[in-house]
Amino acid sequence: MTLVRLERRTDREKPCCGNIATIGAGKGPHVAELRCNVCGNHRGWLPREALNFLNSVTETFGNSAEPIILRDNSFGGRVMNDKKFDNSNAGVLFKNENKQSEKHSDYRGSVNAAGLDYWLDGWIRESKGGKKFISFKLKLKEEQPNKVKEPVAFNDEIGF
Repeated sequence: MTLVRLERRTDREKPCCGNIATIGAGKGPHVAELRCNVCGNHRGWLPREALNFLNSVTETFGNSAEPIILRDNSFGGRVMNDKKFDNSNAGVLFKNENKQSEKHSDYRGSVNAAGLDYWLDGWIRESKGGKKFISFKLKLKEEQPNKVKEPVAFNDEIGF
């Protein structure tokens, strides 16, 4: 049985029986569950990355005599993920409050698709059959942190 010392913010605000938990099977979309080692109360869910890390450590070194510390974004001293949310393949649209002509979009926003960021414009249209729909236009944002940059030509001739 693997024991975990819970030192997350929620555990400091609402402690339970010394904040030692066991890891059990998850339910639904959750990969693993944390339960209080003393009273059996549910203490939260364990992210897949944390469970994979714990399993890897346990396979390599065996079970630890001391509980491994679980903090808000780290497990056993390893940072799991410093992103607050995952915005990949997601986006948002807002009503365009500054629309000045019929050619301007009714909605504006941004979207991330396949790791690239785009500006997103949407127009409310009506089909010949009278059904309303939104047509979209995507425009690649200028600066892309993971965009492949063109190679720079290098001239190694020294002119002197």
